Amino acid sequence: MFFKSAVAATGLLLSVYLVWKLRSLIVPVAFGGLMAYICRPLIAHLERYRMPRSLAIGLLLVGFVLAILGYYAYRYPGHRAQSPHALQTQ
Repeated sequence: MFFKSAVAATGLLLSVYLVWKLRSLIVPVAFGGLMAYICRPLIAHLERYRMPRSLAIGLLLVGFVLAILGYYAYRYPGHRAQSPHALQTQ
């Protein structure tokens, strides 16, 4: 009984230690997995129309970047209005 409890406690401590040490790696890996899960059906749909996988992935990435930039331009319109003035020198 004591041996099982000691092994369980050691395993728990080891897993907490590993999560703590790898915390900077967990979020990007989870985000990448989520993106792959979301994008897989879209890429499969484009492949059905005889589009090469690399082109489908490239189009999807360009679409995501444009969507993020569009959201940023919509959410923060003041930055767009100020940007021509920022490049002018006095």
